[in-house]
Amino acid sequence: QLKQIFEYAKGFTVIGFVIMSYTVFYLLALDNGFVGYVSSVKSTSVLLTIIWGLAVLKEKDKKAKIIGGVLITIGLIVIKFS
Repeated sequence: QLKQIFEYAKGFTVIGFVIMSYTVFYLLALDNGFVGYVSSVKSTSVLLTIIWGLAVLKEKDKKAKIIGGVLITIGLIVIKFS
């Protein structure tokens, strides 16, 4: 199993760098911006996950996921225009 870690080391490195960058930029945004706005923008990643799951992975229970996505979108719109 240790062989697989070395076999996929390049992919793990790329994934690690992306996660590290995402975290650093999120923390910088929290430091410089309004927490409500930053948190709401961060929640859009959930929308992308919902879309990915429904479109590509063909997940079940579509109704609950769509309702959740709509509620997140409504929350983003309310925050933006309030």
